[in-house]
Amino acid sequence: HIVNLAAMGYECDAADIDPDMLLLTEQAAADRTVSIRTHTADMRQFQLQGNFDAALNMFYAFQNVLFDDMEQTAFFRGVSDLLAAPGLFVIDLLPEENNLHLFPPGTHFPVHHSEQDNGTTLTVTSTNRVLSDKVKEIVFHYATTQQDGTSETREIVSPIRRVYLEQFHELLANTGFTLVGQYGDFDIDHPFDAESSKLIAVLQKA
Repeated sequence: HIVNLAAMGYECDAADIDPDMLLLTEQAAADRTVSIRTHTADMRQFQLQGNFDAALNMFYAFQNVLFDDMEQTAFFRGVSDLLAAPGLFVIDLLPEENNLHLFPPGTHFPVHHSEQDNGTTLTVTSTNRVLSDKVKEIVFHYATTQQDGTSETREIVSPIRRVYLEQFHELLANTGFTLVGQYGDFDIDHPFDAESSKLIAVLQKA
């Protein structure tokens, strides 16, 4: 996202806790001959300095990292401090109401299937596993099958803080943001509704 925005002419900064990810971003920017400033930062203690027109937080990182109410509030206030009013904050999340309806816990759902030229196939499925009233896991199952019929499976577990829409709106009210747009995908022609698997929220600093 940030490299594409820089290529469109925006002045961009990128933040991540992992220096290796920032290095990949810098290399991608160099390949596109654009400049991006990078910062090592932890969402749980978000204290960057700046004066920006917009901020992005994508791929439900908000729920994947911040499991405490106070951490979530502090992060939103940290983003607000970076924005010049009326700056925009674009964030995606997985509303629990929608996900419980669309992806019931214990049911496996197809995510990806591909076949290589050598006959090897990769199939990825996911399932939700509820741990408590606040936390669940998205479990990804990777199954690789060779041409000779031998197979290998592995599992990747992504912990998620369960966030309901009412809770999200309360967070906005407590941190000075107004919801000015909501989409069900990365497409302005796809409005958010009860059948949307994700929420792309466009927030504005008061």
